[in-house]
Amino acid sequence: MAGSKDKHTKSAAALEALAEGDCPSDTSNSAAEDNFAGCEDTSLSPLQRRAHHEMVQKSMAHAHALSLKKTLIPLLLTVGVLLLVLSAATIAMLLSSSTSTEPLESSMLRKYGPTLILISCPLAAVLLGGAWLFYVEIRRTKG
Repeated sequence: MAGSKDKHTKSAAALEALAEGDCPSDTSNSAAEDNFAGCEDTSLSPLQRRAHHEMVQKSMAHAHALSLKKTLIPLLLTVGVLLLVLSAATIAMLLSSSTSTEPLESSMLRKYGPTLILISCPLAAVLLGGAWLFYVEIRRTKG
């Protein structure tokens, strides 16, 4: 993984150097050699260099966004499942208290339980749906 990171860092530095009008100083990896073959040729206009630089920046931003989504998927899944478990536990406690001989009329659970369920279930659905959409987008971009 570290070798891949070094390769990308070298390629990014070479692309930035090209965008500024300089030749990349270190083109030791094959990707840089393929991308910058004939770098000595200064036939690229400043407008072409800027367009190339913007394309590279957009690509790097997309890669960063995918990395962030990969990080958020476990968090969204965990919080969504915890909210569903909390709702299910609240429903179970409300149902058990209604069938028991001891009423919970003054209980906080009796007052706020239905509200807790009404808030946590849709919120869990949104979080789990977001995790699913992130997963589908990551799978789609991988090919």
